[in-house]
Amino acid sequence: TVSNLNILGEGNWQKLEFAFPTVTNFAINLFLELAFSQLYLLGVDLGFIDDKTHHSKQSGYYDSDGNELYDYSKKNRMTISVPGNFRSSVLTKYEFKVSKEIIEQSLRTRPVDCFNCSDGVRIFGTTPLHLDRILLVSDSAQKAIALSEIDTKAFKAVESNNGYQERFYSRYSKEKLHDELDAINLAVERCLLGSLSIEELMQTQKNSLHESYQAGNSLLFYLLYGTSNYANAVFSKLQSVLSAKEVAEKGLSPELKKALESWSEALSSIKVEYEPFPHAFDFAYSMYFKRERSVLAKMTSPQSTYVICDTDYTSRFIMWFDFFSAELHQCLDASGHTHLEAGNTLMLMIRSNDREDVKALAAELLSSSTNLHVIVASESIDTLTLLQGEYSQHCFSFIMMVDPIRTESDLKAFDCGERIFSLDELAVASLTRSALIGHQFDLLLPKMAFAVDNSKSREMYLSRVHSVLESFSYCCDFPDFFVASNSVENLVLRDGVGNRGRPFKYSELLIQPFKPLMQPKTVERIKQQFGERYVGGFPL
Repeated sequence: TVSNLNILGEGNWQKLEFAFPTVTNFAINLFLELAFSQLYLLGVDLGFIDDKTHHSKQSGYYDSDGNELYDYSKKNRMTISVPGNFRSSVLTKYEFKVSKEIIEQSLRTRPVDCFNCSDGVRIFGTTPLHLDRILLVSDSAQKAIALSEIDTKAFKAVESNNGYQERFYSRYSKEKLHDELDAINLAVERCLLGSLSIEELMQTQKNSLHESYQAGNSLLFYLLYGTSNYANAVFSKLQSVLSAKEVAEKGLSPELKKALESWSEALSSIKVEYEPFPHAFDFAYSMYFKRERSVLAKMTSPQSTYVICDTDYTSRFIMWFDFFSAELHQCLDASGHTHLEAGNTLMLMIRSNDREDVKALAAELLSSSTNLHVIVASESIDTLTLLQGEYSQHCFSFIMMVDPIRTESDLKAFDCGERIFSLDELAVASLTRSALIGHQFDLLLPKMAFAVDNSKSREMYLSRVHSVLESFSYCCDFPDFFVASNSVENLVLRDGVGNRGRPFKYSELLIQPFKPLMQPKTVERIKQQFGERYVGGFPL
């Protein structure tokens, strides 16, 4: 906000000074600035009655039976006891305690009647009110007027023709930001080498941010103030474990060295990620597969996807696709159709031994239809190139498949790390996920896993990935796949269930296309179930 107001001027804009650390703080701050005279807080618990009841049972923290997906209290140290809204005390955690205190600060800035209807922490400045005591006197017409006023008077677009972006980036130099990040990273390297103490590093980082803010020609302070303070806090805590004598004798502890190395990697990533995508989403992944299944289960709009693969495989493909997708998302055999309506999705799964068969089955359909979204899963990108050239009236997306494990010798090669774990079923899973993305993509590459670390095999696969990506300029990293495109505008930054990706230039390849090594018990289960690949039986 501050960096933008330095360009726009503060005269016609209002700052939200209490809009952190939760979305509740943002909402309360916003409505106070809009001069609402009454606020009702619902679901603003900011605390826990007990350590098993910490979020809505409908949220991503619980399964469909209401059981925790992981021990939340153990991970979050819910040990702070504070006064409750409807009871003497409740438990909370540090972040929620900070949120409560900032809400209290914001409420002191405006005259407002704020009613707390939540069975959580006591928020001073609010009046506890049970839900059955709420009395709303406004009608739907007044609501419509209020919404219209907010829509027309509270917000103002920053017009593109006033040169805002040009003025912003002429003031805040990317080159200056790069130089400042390099300087901080150099100090971290000196600390790792022993020529700079940890105390000197922390002071250097503080000085760098302060000087950048004073100079006013870089975004370093705005981008890194909180992160840098957090890093310094970690370094200080790790350093305090050692006595002065131990520091003098041994230098950096292994834990502190690891923290410094992680900080150096983070600074390098920030430098190469920010330039091409300064407006990219923040991204974080939490239980994404369970959330994806939950979203799919709630899909209510009927949808059909058509598929063509070799005749012997089609029935199994449809069965697996239905397992992965929403109940109302049908997968239909397209080989008997002669025409599909524009806008439909057609999937072609072209395995190495049936390429010509599938192309022949698809030829009539592709020739007679227009403007289909055709998703091609194949082990060779040449297949996509040929189809694009022959059927230019359609939009094509490509999923890179890996030669799957189909024989006992393949399984043995996987077991010793000579080949990647891949089954035909996993290609179907990737095809299903591609339908979830919600719009066209150029290329999707699933991330792969090995049973055993084998550097030669990893390098061979990495070389293949590079050869495929050479014709693409931009990539976006997701939990277990990444997508590529030739333009920033067409790059998928968020998939269909809300997972946010991390974009980057292909020339600055920031990720490895691998998942962590598979657990030994998982490898054993795969070997045992290799001959039992049916819905619910094949290992994922």
